[in-house]
Amino acid sequence: MNWHKLKLSFALKLSIVFLTIIHPLNAMQYSEPEKAFKEAIKQYRLGLETNNKYKIANAQLEIGTFYYFQGEYNTAENYCWKAGINFQVIRMPKGLIKSLIVLGDVMRKEKNFEKAMEFYIAAKYLSINKTENSDISRIYNKIGDIFRHKKNYKKAEYYYEKSIEINKQSHSIVDLANDYANIGEVYRMQGKIDFANVYYNQGMDIAKIYNLPFNIAENGHGLACLDTLNKNYDVALERINYIQKIAEENKFREELKNIYHLKAAIYETQHKYFESMKIQKEYNALIDRLYATSTVQNSVQQNELFNLDLKNDELKKKNQTIRQLSLLQSWLFVALILLLMAVIYFFYISKIRKKEHQNLKMQTDLLQKANEALTEQEIELNQSNETRNKMLGMITHDVRSPLYDCLRLMEMFLEKNTDVNQMKKTGIQVISSLRGSTQLIDNLMFWSRTNANNLSAQLEIIDIASTLENEIKLLEILAESKLIKLSISIPQKTMVYADANMLRMIVRNLIMNAMKYTPKDGEIKLIAKRINGHTEIRVIDNGKGIDNEQIAHLFDYKKKKSIQGLSGENGSGLGLVLVKEFVEKNKGFISVKSAPNEGSEFRFTLNSI
Repeated sequence: MNWHKLKLSFALKLSIVFLTIIHPLNAMQYSEPEKAFKEAIKQYRLGLETNNKYKIANAQLEIGTFYYFQGEYNTAENYCWKAGINFQVIRMPKGLIKSLIVLGDVMRKEKNFEKAMEFYIAAKYLSINKTENSDISRIYNKIGDIFRHKKNYKKAEYYYEKSIEINKQSHSIVDLANDYANIGEVYRMQGKIDFANVYYNQGMDIAKIYNLPFNIAENGHGLACLDTLNKNYDVALERINYIQKIAEENKFREELKNIYHLKAAIYETQHKYFESMKIQKEYNALIDRLYATSTVQNSVQQNELFNLDLKNDELKKKNQTIRQLSLLQSWLFVALILLLMAVIYFFYISKIRKKEHQNLKMQTDLLQKANEALTEQEIELNQSNETRNKMLGMITHDVRSPLYDCLRLMEMFLEKNTDVNQMKKTGIQVISSLRGSTQLIDNLMFWSRTNANNLSAQLEIIDIASTLENEIKLLEILAESKLIKLSISIPQKTMVYADANMLRMIVRNLIMNAMKYTPKDGEIKLIAKRINGHTEIRVIDNGKGIDNEQIAHLFDYKKKKSIQGLSGENGSGLGLVLVKEFVEKNKGFISVKSAPNEGSEFRFTLNSI
């Protein structure tokens, strides 16, 4: 070994000594996987009992990680997805990053390298200024794994070296042992035996010091491969028997497969074909035993996890019901207050406007007699007032109707012989009217903020189904009151990069707009689908439809003409204007397809994750 290799070996051994003194327990976290799994089950149960969302998410991540090391990739992916969504809900970026890393590992093991790289890049993006160096080093390590599988050894070596540098600085023992095994593998594949031997030995030293069975197995396997290449078959077999016992005790199926294949290859190289066949039979028998044992254990584990998942679902439904009732009560109270304030405000404005019109008429008569040239100024002033009058008139009409419904419901309530079913029916109508009024008020607020250039999109990674869940339930109540069927088709885990509040406002306006022009027993569909790298959302109805002339000015508030609904509703026209603006603020585009008496279809796009 030349002087450069000796210096490298000395530096690596010195780093092990330093890490041993500074962090003697840091690497013990993966030394007992079965114990860690049982503790995760315990924490999952405790989190459900105390409704602690952090404990639930963290336990789901630990369970997913355990199944990943056992080779149960489907189960691992399921629990890591759940953990990632829960971490996103409680705003825990570090937990979300770890979930993305394990999901990437699952994809990598299933040879889906492109999908794995997407998860790693997403984790790296979230890691900037939001997490500690250990997560960034793991991401570099995983990216190096992908390049190693693709046999791009130069890039693989580059990312492994970056990971080693970070782990040395942060004293991440477990990650450092894994780094040494991976970079040793890169050098072995390139035929750089001496360098590979140095790194494998450093990884083995760390793994033995901190009792890390998986790292002992992978570094030991690498060293056995080097022994085989150097024709030291007896040493290789002795090393293989040592790591085989560790792999069997910890049920490392994939590592056992590599160990037995190497063992059989050594016997074949020595022309010991009988021993090679015997090894293959032993391997098949061992896998059968592990599978049988794993099946029994998994059955017990899966039953326990299934019961915990059921309890988790029940807890979610209970919390959602409580939140929905509380939110509904709050909205009804706020809507009533806003309606009362709006009535007072518009009454006051009407008096002022009436007086203004009288004064304006007197001044116009006097000015016309004094100078005919001022006639043009009067016309321009009347045109500017016309737009404001139109909006105020429509808003007054939309706000007045639900107030009358509220008065009628209170009168019926005070009557002694009031029919309960009639009261319930009227109550549903009141809720429907109030929902329409609150939508109008929301549109006015967003419209004013948008025109003042104060509203910008707050883009983040969101799940469409969970973001729209509460909004859809309220819209279903409104659709039911109008005897309209509302069909929803949104796949779970449809992740987009968008503003959650704007998405709710877009969908709410499109569906409520469709309800105005859809007859009783009609149907409205809300469909989300991933197409060519983006997500397309469609709102389809079988209502009265729109002609080409109306479509041309549908999103232009100044040129748009109000189209009366099937129940005589008048619209302010702000809803669709806001929809177009919000879609564009979320980097998407919107289109309309319609014809008279053939229904309408609104489509808009969002960026997918």
